[in-house]
Amino acid sequence: MAACAVGRLEQRLPAPGHPTGRFGFVFNVCTDTRYRGRGYARATTEALLEWFAAQGVTRVDLHATEEAEGLYRALGFAEHSLALSLDVSR
Repeated sequence: MAACAVGRLEQRLPAPGHPTGRFGFVFNVCTDTRYRGRGYARATTEALLEWFAAQGVTRVDLHATEEAEGLYRALGFAEHSLALSLDVSR
């Protein structure tokens, strides 16, 4: 395998602007180092986004690395909120 994009469809409560309550989350986009620079990350991500759209998803979220930020911005991703987290294992 040269590249893949992995995501999850999440069913939440409907909200204004998101009447289906269907959201997507991109977990991982990776390309084997031997195949980088050939557009595979873009192609696999675009395919995942098309699949999300066909499932009625109205918003897709992801956490971008600095290395991949340019790709995601070129695909139309932008900041929409401030992400916070809490370690509750203590």
